[in-house]
Amino acid sequence: MVVYVDLSTINNQFLLSMLIIALGFILKKLKLLSTEDGAGLSKLVINLTLPALILKTISNIELDFSLILLPFICFGLSMIILILSYFTFKREKRHLKGILLITSIGFNIGLFAYPLIEGIFGATGLVYVAMFDVGNAFLIFGICYTLASIFAPRNGDERIGESKGASNLKKSKLDKKYLIKRIFMNIPLISYIVALIINLSIGGINESSFIFGFLDVISKANEALVLVILGVFLNFQIKKENVKKILKVLIIRYGGGLGIGTILFVFLPFGELFRTIVLISFILPIGMAVLPFSVQNNYDENLQKLTGTLTNLTIVISFALMWIIITLLNL
Repeated sequence: MVVYVDLSTINNQFLLSMLIIALGFILKKLKLLSTEDGAGLSKLVINLTLPALILKTISNIELDFSLILLPFICFGLSMIILILSYFTFKREKRHLKGILLITSIGFNIGLFAYPLIEGIFGATGLVYVAMFDVGNAFLIFGICYTLASIFAPRNGDERIGESKGASNLKKSKLDKKYLIKRIFMNIPLISYIVALIINLSIGGINESSFIFGFLDVISKANEALVLVILGVFLNFQIKKENVKKILKVLIIRYGGGLGIGTILFVFLPFGELFRTIVLISFILPIGMAVLPFSVQNNYDENLQKLTGTLTNLTIVISFALMWIIITLLNL
């Protein structure tokens, strides 16, 4: 097995990340930061530091078949997990089924994976996970949003924990214009497209240019901000009635992710770093976007909390799994 980095580098990166996440959590407990502040910082990352990192990284890479394949690997194989999820939860109430489906697929790459991958594998690893994220963007803002809309509570539904009279909701329907807007007005996705255009047209951004220096300065803030945000949003409130549902989602996500990732790691005819990033990408946490999707589509408050609980649990589980897998592959 090829050793990409020594174990001390791996452990130091994960320990450093844990400390910064813990710092964000402590700052929230001390009321120096709130979840509203976390939401503001998330917007800053999504609309500024992450796009800068994408533009700096993707515009200067040498594209090959393996990189072009990554978005299709992400999107296509996630559909297998979605089909498995649908048959697992087909007997659940429609709105509960919607939440369980959208939390079974999609990955938190921009607000989780980037700092860890960059810290351990450097620019090359970052390129691989960034291309994987192109497929993930369409998965989350296309498939997840569509599912959230299709299975949303409709007029006359009895929302969990409420009487029928309290659930007088307007009929939910799929907002196609909003869907298209969410996909093509997504700043990170636009950044990927612009970076690829720059790459293919002029061969990248000159590293000695003012523009590259500008992007470099902004992108350096991404790692610390992302880790603080994760700490601010950490929250665990698990209700007994949700334990079985949570376990099913986790088994599907991590069982399916590890299964698919391991098969690809063994059989893909590409370099070991490429295959390692693919394996890691399939065990990343739930995408943060499912939280606003549940609110926008009028899901019951209890279901919104279930979404938040699942999102937080997967952050902790994915962090631990990444640490274990990367360490084992480098022994």
